[in-house]
Amino acid sequence: MWHDYVIEEYRRHAGVTEPAEVQHLLQLVQDYTNLVHDVHHERELLLSYNIGVDRDARQRRMVQSTAARVGLRLPTTDDGQAFNLGM
Repeated sequence: MWHDYVIEEYRRHAGVTEPAEVQHLLQLVQDYTNLVHDVHHERELLLSYNIGVDRDARQRRMVQSTAARVGLRLPTTDDGQAFNLGM
């Protein structure tokens, strides 16, 4: 999605030669680069906090990681999924 937008804008402004317009476009490129970087960073933070994962899945993951810290594993069902904790 974003990739296509950038390519489209690059092609649309390929013939610009006026220095003020070029400077404006370079600032837009810098702003866009910062936006993409910050969005990726924000997503990594949210995933590291387990935000964006439904509450049951987050709770299950927390219980699994707690069990793993003390050397235990949660039982799995026949289909390989983690055992339902009833939460």
